[in-house]
Amino acid sequence: MKVKAKVRLLKHQLKFVNNRDSFLGFVAGYASGKSDGVYHRAMALIKYRKSTGIKNPIICITAPSYRILNDSNIVDFESLSNHYNVAYTFRKQDKRFILKTGGEVWFRSLDRPENIVGFDATDFIHDEFDVAKYEKQIISFQKSSARLRQDEIEDPTQAFVSTAEGFKYFYEMFVQDKLGTLYSSRSYHNTFLSVGYVWNMIFRVFGANVPLSIPTDLEQAFHIYKTARKAKTDIVKLRLLKSELMKLYDYYYEIHKSPLLRQYCGGEFVNTNGSVAYWGFSDDVVVDLPVENYIEGHNTIHVGMDFNVNPMTAVFAIKKRVFGGDEQLVIFGEAYLNNSNTYKMRDHILDRFPGKRIIIYPDMTGGNRKSSALFTDLDILKKAGFQVFGKSNIAVRNSLNAINTAFIQGKIKVHADCKYLINDYQKVIRNEYGEIEKAKELSLTHVSDASRYLIDRTFPIRAKSRVYKL
Repeated sequence: MKVKAKVRLLKHQLKFVNNRDSFLGFVAGYASGKSDGVYHRAMALIKYRKSTGIKNPIICITAPSYRILNDSNIVDFESLSNHYNVAYTFRKQDKRFILKTGGEVWFRSLDRPENIVGFDATDFIHDEFDVAKYEKQIISFQKSSARLRQDEIEDPTQAFVSTAEGFKYFYEMFVQDKLGTLYSSRSYHNTFLSVGYVWNMIFRVFGANVPLSIPTDLEQAFHIYKTARKAKTDIVKLRLLKSELMKLYDYYYEIHKSPLLRQYCGGEFVNTNGSVAYWGFSDDVVVDLPVENYIEGHNTIHVGMDFNVNPMTAVFAIKKRVFGGDEQLVIFGEAYLNNSNTYKMRDHILDRFPGKRIIIYPDMTGGNRKSSALFTDLDILKKAGFQVFGKSNIAVRNSLNAINTAFIQGKIKVHADCKYLINDYQKVIRNEYGEIEKAKELSLTHVSDASRYLIDRTFPIRAKSRVYKL
């Protein structure tokens, strides 16, 4: 096949693309080049299979959901094929690319892994494997193994690519059971990324106590390396410059390392088994000036709400601008109502904040459950004149990431009067899958759940998984 431009791959991508082990893992940080690695591995496998006499090799790429397949994997494959002038026919209904020169690439979802049946493949590539639920990971591995054409080839392969999402099946396969080779890469190992992106979108989003400005020595080292690369400097000198740049990145990585930075930049499996869920919370977050000092002059009250009946909980906050223009959320109060319902919480809020504009950030499943025969919980809030903010609940792990990031960036303050909330932040733990462990102590988790609905919609985490094209 003819290509339009020379393929440029990073060292860690080349290892992943060219490895022919039966089982291969690649765990890496955001923007490290995983998506491009998946594409080039698929194309390299087709070329390899054809060289062994297989006329029409079939590579199957899986993703955790149809949404990810459609929004990411298929779009990437189409875009890169067009970029390299690879001729193909795409059958949308079957979700497969048929290459004009021979070979096919099929796409399947792990939404229902039990449906990975009825076809044969030479190789599998499982993209963002660790995002899938543990049970679906196991089923998909078993089903894909059964689909490999053992009668035609002696060396079928399965590759697993993902960011690390706790100690799930990916970890068990490659770290505990040592199923095969495991490569890892940090975000900044992708030297096509600008230092500004790495610092602002990776270090500042996921790191601990990261300053606003990029360190001068790091910025200079990056620009020296970038200039030398553009000038096609001698390879030995270029490697030395890259080594110096990586040393500085590693230095600042260690300084600002947090569980999130280790996970989403370092590509590390972070221990979440029994760990504190709200690890970003500390005594520095707590304030104790009179509540009036915080709400004076604020006409709008922001309310996070959880709809459990016993207890039904809410947290109350104001938003303000701090030095530098950043927004800060001050949670100054809470409600913890036993044997309650949405009507009672509505009345509590109206009595507590007469004349105030109320914006509710609720558990969005309240649009389905009813506190009466006629109205849903969200209907009750809207009829009271409250504004309801939110479309759906985000995954618990993502919600925890958002709130802990906001904590370490100084975007949240909690008043000392919020006894239940502070107790939650100190005691609630996560299970081995990064989900909140429901405590035997019945008073725990409810009010912090209410706070998460408020915080993750105020300070959502947005990170690009792919920012460049080879």
